[in-house]
Amino acid sequence: MTRKSREGEVFGLFGAKGLLSSRTMITRTPQEILYLYCTSSFDGLDLVSSTTELREGKDCFFLIEKDWVESEGKSSETPVCVLTAGIIQQVLEWITGCEYAVEEVECRAMGCPADVFKISEVPRAKES
Repeated sequence: MTRKSREGEVFGLFGAKGLLSSRTMITRTPQEILYLYCTSSFDGLDLVSSTTELREGKDCFFLIEKDWVESEGKSSETPVCVLTAGIIQQVLEWITGCEYAVEEVECRAMGCPADVFKISEVPRAKES
């Protein structure tokens, strides 16, 4: 399985250890990093399932997961996938050196059909 970015670069399946051990990722855009996240695995254990989608919004991206374990079988009035949102935010910051806002805007625990994470395209301003 491969996916193409807007620039036509192909990303295939590979181990997350290789992704995280290489600081060459610093030149990647958040969109490219999220495509890599969608196709990564830890030693053959898929991080995300085939139900994961990445969509572009206005000044943001939406990571959509229809079968994520963190919300499985839960009921809540607010989103519950805070661990996943934090992991996405920290991976983007570690790779790029910039902090991006990540917010779960829909959650299966709230009765939504999917867990939807909104990821800003523009990094947050650094506080002095």
